[in-house]
Amino acid sequence: MEANGILRVTNWGVYGALTVKPGGELVLDGFGNFNIYGLAVTNQGTVTCTNGSIGTDNTFVTNTGLWQITGTGSLNHGGSNPSRFYNAGILRKAIEPGSVSFNMDLINLPSVNVDFFAGTLVLAPATTNALSSSFTATSSCLLKLTGIETDAGATM
Repeated sequence: MEANGILRVTNWGVYGALTVKPGGELVLDGFGNFNIYGLAVTNQGTVTCTNGSIGTDNTFVTNTGLWQITGTGSLNHGGSNPSRFYNAGILRKAIEPGSVSFNMDLINLPSVNVDFFAGTLVLAPATTNALSSSFTATSSCLLKLTGIETDAGATM
C-alpha cells in the first residue's frame, strides 16, 4: 500500500507493507490501543501519531521523513518478535505536555534529529537503542533513557 495523500488509521491496525511517499501522510489516530504487527513501514513523508498506544511485533520502520507524536501514549513492543525503528529523518514529540513511551529499538542514524518540544519522551528499548546524531528539547521537557542504550555519537 502506498500513501500519496492522507491515510488515517483509527482502530485495529495495519499489516503488511506501507510506504508513505514524499508529500503523503499517515495518521495513526487511535483513542485506545491498536496494532501494527508484522508491518514494514517506509516513511518518506509524514507520519503523525495523535493518541493511544500502538503495539508492535515484527514491525520495522524506516523513517526518512517526519515521524511526529502529537498526543500521549506509547509505541510498544508487544509480541515475541523484535521490532525496530530506523530513523534517518526527524522523530519529533510535539504539542501534548504528557508522556510518550517509545518501547521499541531505536536506531538513530547520524545527521538526523530527535526533537521534543513538550512533555516527556521515554526511550525504553526492547533490546538496545543505538543513539547517534542530535537530541534537542525545550527547557520544560524531559528525556528518560531506560534499558540498554548504546552511544553511537549522540549529542544531547
